This record gives sequence, C-alpha cells and structure tokens, in this order.
Amino acid sequence: MLSSSVPLLFAIVAMVASAAIRPAVAEDHPGAAIYREHCLRCHGDHGVGTPATPAPLVGDRSVGQLARYVADTMPEDDPTAVTGEAAAAVAEWIHGRFYSSLARDRHRPARVELARLTVGQHHNAIADLVGGFLGPQPPVSPERGLRGEYFQGRNFDPARRVFERLDPTVGFDFGVEGPDPERFEPGRFAIRWQGSIVPVESGVHEFIVRTEQAVRLLVNHPDWDGPPLIDAWVKSGHDTEYRGTIHLLAGRPYPLRLEFSKASQGVDNPVHEKPRRASIELLWRQPHGVVERVPSRNLIPKHSPATLVVTTPFPPDDRSIGYERGSTVSKEWLEAVEAAAVETAAAIRERAGQLAGVKPDAPDRAERLQAFAATFAERAFCRPLDAQVQTLVAHPFVAAPDVDAALERSRLLILSSPRFLFREPPLPADPSRASWDTAARLSFGIWDSIPDEAL
Repeated sequence: MLSSSVPLLFAIVAMVASAAIRPAVAEDHPGAAIYREHCLRCHGDHGVGTPATPAPLVGDRSVGQLARYVADTMPEDDPTAVTGEAAAAVAEWIHGRFYSSLARDRHRPARVELARLTVGQHHNAIADLVGGFLGPQPPVSPERGLRGEYFQGRNFDPARRVFERLDPTVGFDFGVEGPDPERFEPGRFAIRWQGSIVPVESGVHEFIVRTEQAVRLLVNHPDWDGPPLIDAWVKSGHDTEYRGTIHLLAGRPYPLRLEFSKASQGVDNPVHEKPRRASIELLWRQPHGVVERVPSRNLIPKHSPATLVVTTPFPPDDRSIGYERGSTVSKEWLEAVEAAAVETAAAIRERAGQLAGVKPDAPDRAERLQAFAATFAERAFCRPLDAQVQTLVAHPFVAAPDVDAALERSRLLILSSPRFLFREPPLPADPSRASWDTAARLSFGIWDSIPDEAL
C-alpha cells in the first residue's frame, strides 16, 4: 500500500513545484490582446491603475476564480464583451503577468537583507563563546541517572561513606529505617547525588524537592560556588516542599548536585533522637510542561562544566512563517542586546583570569588580557580580525584607566557589534575568508551557534 502511494506523492510534489516555478506568460498570449482591447483603458499597463481607476489590479484569486469574475463583471460598461474562452484567456494572462503574488515577485529586483541572531542563537552563541575558553565539553555518557554516595552520619565524611551506586531517578521513601538497616543508623545518614541534567527545551525551569529532612540543590553552579538553587539545610517549620527556578538552554548538560541529610537538628546524641520518617523526591517543571519527577533520560552521572546562560528578557522573534526569524530590529531588541552584553561582561569579570589563563600577579597580565580580548572577538565574529577591527578591539586598552576596565569595555564593544549580532555578512573582499563565512552559516544553520573548533 505504501509503495503504491509513493509515485502518486512524487507526482503531486512535481505538479506543485512546476506550478510554483511556472514562468511568466508570453507577451503573445491570446489574453494580451483581449486585455489591451477591453482592460487597458481602466487598469493601465501592468495593472498599475489609471487616474480613473487608481487601485492596482492585484489579488489572491485563482485563475479560475478570476476568469469567473471577469466573465460576470468586466468590462464594467459591457460585462457581456468578455466571456467564456476570452475571459479564461485574459484571466490567465493577467494572473501570470502581474495579478498574483508570484507574478509581482518576478518584477521586484532581488535584494539581500541582513538577518540578526534569533533569541535562541544569541543565547547559544554567548554560552559557547564563554564556554569555549574553559575547554571542550566532555562527551555525553550513555549512562543515565545520578551517582549517589551514601554516608553514615549527618555529613559527607569520605571516611564514613558506605557505598556508591547509580540511581536512575531520585524518588525514595526510606521510612524510619534508612537505605540499609544493617549498615546505617536509622536516625543519621546522608546522601549526595551528583551528575548532570540535560533539558530538552530552553526557558525557565522550576525544580522541586519534596522531603521532611535537610536538603540543598545546586544546578549549573560554577565550581559549586554561590548560593544553592534550593537551600533547606537548616529547616524551620514543617515545610516538606521547596522550589527554585533557573533559566536553562535546551540540549546542554548542566552540573547538578543534590544533598540530603537525616538528623535531628539541635541534637548531637543519637540515643536521644526519635525515629522519624525520611523520604526525598526530585521533580521539575519544564517550560510549557507539568510537574513530574526528573526522568532518567535527562540525567547523566558524569559532571559537566557550568554554562553561562543569559537571563535578560528579549522580545519574541518573528514566527509568522512557522519558525523563528531574526527579521526585526526594534527599540526593545536593542535595549535587550545592551542589557545582555552588560550581564555577560559582568559574569566574565568574575572569571576573567580563568578564561584568559592568567594569574592576577602575572607580569605580562595586561598583554595576555589584551590577547584574550582579540581571541574573544575572533570567535564572536566567526573570522580572523582585519587591521581595522583589531584597532577597534585594542582601543579600550589604550583609553581605559586600567586593564580590567579596558577588558570590560572591549567585551561590551564586541557583544554589541553588528559583526556579532547579524549573521548575513557581505561577501569578503579577500576570497580566503569565504570559508569562515561558510563555517558560520553551517554552524548557525545546524546547531544555532558559533562554529566549534572542528568546524
């Protein structure tokens, strides 16, 4: 049944394609003479109109619909003058010459329009631009789940680690006993789950932890610095559900650590601790999703480096033809670009030494930070810098009061530059640079970001 339908499908596609590329009707078409005799005086050459009938002769009727309209109403002074085959001929000629949108497009000169980065491309480009200085991402492990370390006692003392295992998900009810009654004190044990989480959609993700015990959750924390996404390590009250939100980009692994501890707060004597129930569950709500336990397919037991994710809100992209396009430049978009550049520069400022590979007391720190700025610009612009651009990137290091201020000004200049924000560069004067433009077009077309080292 399927094989017999394939030729029919190809035939339909061929007919549609041939209709789409059908050339304009010839000047000696029979409808041309009919138009000149009965229609020209009102509608003018090419249907542009006349002082008496200024409206252009354009529309969205099909040839058949247009033929019926002509036969019924045209010309206005004698609707019976053009009917039957004559109406069909003049309708076909009008439709192919200037009436249809395809005919009008034939008379418009082709032009190249610049296309800015879409919101998703902008976020991905910044993430890869900064992440590229931290080294390549480790390969994604085929294993799924989180690595769980189980400890005796309320803390994570390596000497008291009982065992380690791969847990597909985090959803446990230990009752009052613990993970293993023979190896754990029922009132005192701790568990630490580590690995990475891979979202499938970009946007704000809400994480939820349900437990009666102490817990903290860290997601996308560089070197585990900074406040946790969820911090209930010191509990007060009777809450058993804790929530936190974070912006993540689709398809990228983010480091995740979940720490759980069962012990009576304020009591340091196991003899006086009353047996209490212990359970824990890790859930999330993805953008446009529902609350669910984080599934195993989104968890990897390997650690991943943190990713810089811009949280500045952007106006939505144009989706009028079914997919996102960077076809509009508005005041709101320009303001968002500036705010995102400031946000990115501030995030880089805290880790400039690590990204540039230079220590604060290095004697050549200024030169190496300037070289870092030039490399940052090359990767952002997806091509080697010519002399003019090199001068622009280096100028802040001449004018700024110190090298740190110069580096920040240079980053703001790069991230606000049209060379970074727009992805339709003009043809290069030097043909040797055409390969760089090709690599950029491929990378933004395939994975919506700047080229990687291999490309």
